[in-house]
Order: sequence, then C-alpha cells, then structure tokens
Amino acid sequence: MISKSIYKRNKIYWVSFYIEGKRYQMSTKATNKEWAEKEAERIIKNTFDHIYGKNEITLGHLVVKYHNFAKHKKSYYSKLYQIDTLLKFFKKETPLNDITTVDVENYVEYLREKRSRTKSGKLNEKSINRYLAVLKHLFNMAQKWEMYSKPNPVRHIKFFKEKPRNRFFTIKEIGMLCNAAKTISENAGHNKIQFYFYYILIIALSTGLRLGEILNLKWSSYKEGYFHIEEDKENTEKHVPIRDEVYALLLTIPQTSVYIFDLKRRSSDVIRNVWKKTKITAKIQSPETLRFHDTRRTVGVMLQIAGYSMRVVQHILGHQDIRTTQAYTPSINSQNKEAIESINLPALGKKKS
Repeated sequence: MISKSIYKRNKIYWVSFYIEGKRYQMSTKATNKEWAEKEAERIIKNTFDHIYGKNEITLGHLVVKYHNFAKHKKSYYSKLYQIDTLLKFFKKETPLNDITTVDVENYVEYLREKRSRTKSGKLNEKSINRYLAVLKHLFNMAQKWEMYSKPNPVRHIKFFKEKPRNRFFTIKEIGMLCNAAKTISENAGHNKIQFYFYYILIIALSTGLRLGEILNLKWSSYKEGYFHIEEDKENTEKHVPIRDEVYALLLTIPQTSVYIFDLKRRSSDVIRNVWKKTKITAKIQSPETLRFHDTRRTVGVMLQIAGYSMRVVQHILGHQDIRTTQAYTPSINSQNKEAIESINLPALGKKKS
C-alpha cells in the first residue's frame, strides 16, 4: 500500500506520499483533518491517473516493470511461463485495482483444468501453488513500488497442502544413470545439452546444488575447492564444497564461455528431453517417478547414512535461514568438505582413501 502522512502547515493540512520512489507534497486546502483525509485520497488517485493514464496501472504495466527487475535473477526464467499464463487469464490491459480475491479463486479453477507442459495430465496442486506464488509476489512488488494501494488479492487464498516427497536415487540407479548420461554425452555430436548433461548430473549428485545454480555456474565461481554462488533471495554468497575429482572432470569441458555450460537458455526445462532420454537409456523402472530435483534429496540421504548431522546436511543443501547459516559456517566448513568427500559416485571410481 502507498504510505502517506498528513501534517499541518499554517492551519492547512498537507499530504506527503511516494510513487515509485518520488516524493509528492500537496495541500489538501482543508482545515479539518477528516476532510483532509478524504481529499488526500483524491489527490493520490489523481496523481496516479496523471502518471499512468486515466485507465490506472494495468497488469501489463506491472509485468513490464517486474521483467526489468527480475531478468538478471537466476529464478527469472522459471517464472516466465507462469507469468505468460496469468496474462492470458487476467489480460494485460486489466487495471490492477480491478483484480479481486474472487478473480484469483477463478484463476485457481482455471489452473486446475490446465494441462501440464512437462507431463501428461493436468497441473498438480504443487504446480498450482507455484503459479499462485508468482502472482502473489507480483502484487507484493507492486505494493513495494507503490503502484498498487490495495491489500494483496492473493492474501486470503489458501494454498494447497503439499505432500512430502521421499523419492531418491538408489546406488544402483546412480550407476545406471551416470553411465547412460556418459554414453549420451560421448555420442552427442553438436547437441550441447546432451554433451553437457553428464557433467551436470555429476555436479548435482556430488554437491546437492539446484539445477538452476548448476546451469549458472561460471569458471570464476570456483575458488580453492569451493563453488561461490550468489543467492537471489538474501543477496548473499554461499560456499559449496566440490571434490577435486569432480572439478578435474569439469576441466575436460572446452572453455568457450564465462559459464561452465555454454548454453543460450539457462532455464530448468532445458534438460527436459535429455533427462527423459537418460532415464530410458538407463532402463530405470517407473522413470516418471524420478525427477532431476531428487538429486538434492539423494545427496542429503547419502550424507545422513554416512553419519553426518542434519545441521551439516542442511548447510550443504542450503535449506537453512541465512542468519542461522552464517552463524554455523565458521565451525562446520571443514566438516562440509569432509562430508562431500564421503559421497561415492560409481562414475568417478572409488573415493580416494
């Protein structure tokens, strides 16, 4: 919401408010505070109309500003399809002030009937939650940028309760998948993503990094046994241990870009086809139950089996609140490195003793 203050100057009440960071100070010409409050609302609305036109700020205006804000963030590409979907439903010319909680409820029903891009059937409840989260964030940012003065229309929408997922790779599956990915890589020809996928899979299974983080790794990210990765949410940097054997394997990749993986697109769906091909080549049973993101859970499970504390696992996977993470970092960095070294990947041969 737009913050405003009303104050008295020479017996006349004035209003002060901000729109997109610019301060406005205007006289209400009222000597009565109650009338001044009403006049202040009219002044703010008229100022909005003057800046953005008589049709007020539209969803299209907000999306343009949001694109400019988010396009350099790692999570940006994963949100593009969701933003495109909400524009199709709400329409870009719709004024933000016209979007109500009832409209959002209708949007949920629309999403329930929408077909999934990545698998057969309709969107599941977890996916619908992701769409709602993007819409909610858009309106939160609109309030922060003082483009929207009402309560967030998503605030009263109840998100679906998500069932915990317990699927992880077995040791046998790890060997089968790594071997399949290596075979595909060796026969990739000019197909970059097929060539790179073996290395992407090895990094995922040896560090627990998210796919988006892996695709955005730069050669300069590596320093003395760690990947230094900037985090969007807290604008901080996390240090992820990387085994010497894994980094030596990465050095066999031609360095044709500042990024380790020289790809035009860095969204998570870039691996969709090669991941499916890898599971088929590996002859994984019920391949539809196995997701690439399960590599993170797999690393967590293997570290716990190896005897490392939940605190170490949370730190490696980046699940902790950053303030808590910073508190533990000085005392467990060396143990993190030791924990990563304990993960035995068949594709790399036996771990050094």
